[in-house]
Amino acid sequence: MELRITIETVFDGGRTAKHRLGTWRRAAEHMHPEGIGLLLEDGHAMLAQIQKVAIEAQIEEISATCRSCPCCGKVRSIHD
Repeated sequence: MELRITIETVFDGGRTAKHRLGTWRRAAEHMHPEGIGLLLEDGHAMLAQIQKVAIEAQIEEISATCRSCPCCGKVRSIHD
């Protein structure tokens, strides 16, 4: 069995982005009662990926919001 985890980010304005978090495989012939479902380590890995995607999306949205000039609304250039 293969379990694919994908989440979708919906930004203000309706733009969306899909993110594949990972794939977990469990061979049916190697299943034991204690190995059914997601293991704690699987949950930790999944949570880390969700955090990464959430933080990147929030930074992207904050950066886009801050690029607009509060006076005229024009997009300001990025300074390195």
